Amino acid sequence: MTFELMSNGTLAELPQTFTPEGISAPAGPCVIALLPHNIYLLGSADSVGSYENWTVMRPDAQPQTVYLYDNESLKINQSQDSGSAPIILSADTVNKLKNNLLSQMTPPGDHLPTVMILRQLMQDNPIFYGDFLLQNETEFINNMESAGDEFLIKAYWTLRFALARKEFDITSRLKAWIKADPAMVEKYKEQIKIWFSLQETPDEFISADLAELGFPELVVKRILAQNSTPLIIYNQPTGYLILTKPGIDKASNFYIWAFLPQDLWDELRERKKLLVQEIALALWASQDTDKALEERARYLK
Repeated sequence: MTFELMSNGTLAELPQTFTPEGISAPAGPCVIALLPHNIYLLGSADSVGSYENWTVMRPDAQPQTVYLYDNESLKINQSQDSGSAPIILSADTVNKLKNNLLSQMTPPGDHLPTVMILRQLMQDNPIFYGDFLLQNETEFINNMESAGDEFLIKAYWTLRFALARKEFDITSRLKAWIKADPAMVEKYKEQIKIWFSLQETPDEFISADLAELGFPELVVKRILAQNSTPLIIYNQPTGYLILTKPGIDKASNFYIWAFLPQDLWDELRERKKLLVQEIALALWASQDTDKALEERARYLK
């Protein structure tokens, strides 16, 4: 796909039959954005077709690798010795370019390691009876999606994307999520809140959210004076606030704050007997699974 950056900062899609003069598009997934002064931005896939590459091309100059991030603008200097103003691609423009490239690509990650771990976590699911589906990526995904198993689909893509990013701790979060019962967590999803901090005292943004939930800063600080985690703070009108570190690793360098309504707390803590750390990880994994489905939707169908 080829686009042209207009003077108002928006992108205009050019006809598919249009071939920019002097530009050789690579084979495979490709996006080209024509910029002022004969500069263009080239997006392509890596050798395995799963990861995006972005390069700024200038006349008579070496290509420059750049990185496009969701919801962030991109500044491109026209040249190092030029006094011309930089070219700015807005966050919306960046998102559009990324989405158009990703829509031509296969999702990253390896199928077989994903299903091998997933089988251990969800061994009672019928899809794991036998080895044929496990080894055949296309058949497994088609079977999984045709069955409409929402939580298997979420777990698969969450695990696959996380392993591709080498986020191996995702396994413990998914294990806690499955133990908690994904359907139960989903039922209260709109009421669940989760935050992360480097210290065991809430920053101003977390404090503002906690105050809205009925946990004034004075109460939180008083309980934090106990200098121990995990912490459980109960506010009868709203629910439970917990503070913990991920898992039981006391050497972890960040904290998890999580809020959940009393009915969910009763289900997870009193009936299912989950540890406070497990509850926090399960709520965190619930967010992971929602983000994974959003990420999956951007790739080749």
